[in-house]
Amino acid sequence: MRELQEETGLTVGSVGQQVASRNFTLLLPSGETVAADERFFIIHTERVDIDNLGWTANEKEVIGNHHWWTIEVLKHSDETIFPRELLIDTLGKL
Repeated sequence: MRELQEETGLTVGSVGQQVASRNFTLLLPSGETVAADERFFIIHTERVDIDNLGWTANEKEVIGNHHWWTIEVLKHSDETIFPRELLIDTLGKL
């Protein structure tokens, strides 16, 4: 829930069941290599605005815009979306 708050500014009391995960190696802009362990959960909230105060300088530089997407828009978008296939496959099963 800490990452949710850092990335979106959203605070929730609990999260549901984990719906997906992935592990990979990531090269940071500094040249450092880190092992990433991502876990994905469905949350429910009344709040829809995003707060980027918890973003790093790099995140603020590379993320040009943010908004909520429907599964249909995700499927057909030309935008760079990470992790596109995982999100579409997982959300399509819900």
